[in-house]
Amino acid sequence: MLQGPALFKDNSSNETSATLLTKAGPVGIWYDSTRQTVSAEIPHNMHIHSKSLSKNTLSQSQPVLQESLSAGHIPQGFPVVSIVKGVTYALVDFTDSPPLFERVSAGPSPIVELDDGWSPSFAGTMYYRRLKVETKDDNSVVHDLRVRMIAIDLEDPACGSGSATVAAYLALQDGKKNGRYIFNLDQGSEIDRQSYITVDLTLNELGTSVSKIMLVGQAALSMSGSLYLREI
Repeated sequence: MLQGPALFKDNSSNETSATLLTKAGPVGIWYDSTRQTVSAEIPHNMHIHSKSLSKNTLSQSQPVLQESLSAGHIPQGFPVVSIVKGVTYALVDFTDSPPLFERVSAGPSPIVELDDGWSPSFAGTMYYRRLKVETKDDNSVVHDLRVRMIAIDLEDPACGSGSATVAAYLALQDGKKNGRYIFNLDQGSEIDRQSYITVDLTLNELGTSVSKIMLVGQAALSMSGSLYLREI
């Protein structure tokens, strides 16, 4: 639900803000009327699990890739990461294997082994390819990624939690002190539902954990209506 005054308009800019009260805590959101984008600060408690997803286990959820995954150049395992308790992704880097990335299809959720205290959890697989990376004049690092998310026999055309997870993981692998990382994620064209999501995140002063995650994107209006509440 919305907290306090539902929306706050900053007259000095084209930005409108609000706070959503969720089970994960207050979530700040901002609407930029010039860019027509909405940004949300994502609650996070990121954890990289000690046991990776083996390529043999991965092949059980992607039988079409079974023969290719047995090839020697594919890593033996893939990291399993929870962005918060209850939301977990196996992160499969297919940067060097574009044909495998293209052949991925809707399938079951991966069977993952989570560390103590992190079960039960939703689990999905984020397949990604790194397309480009560059460092800007302000020392921020910008990544362009192509991603696909598979879980519960579906392919998600726009996965915010998965985007935040893969972005946070890759940023931590680089680990710049107070580092700012921007990830532009391209998703959904394989199922004719193209989407674009940006993750803008900052690491702590040691570069060892994520301080802030902002999820940014546009949305298409799908329905509208009015809700009338009785005063109490």
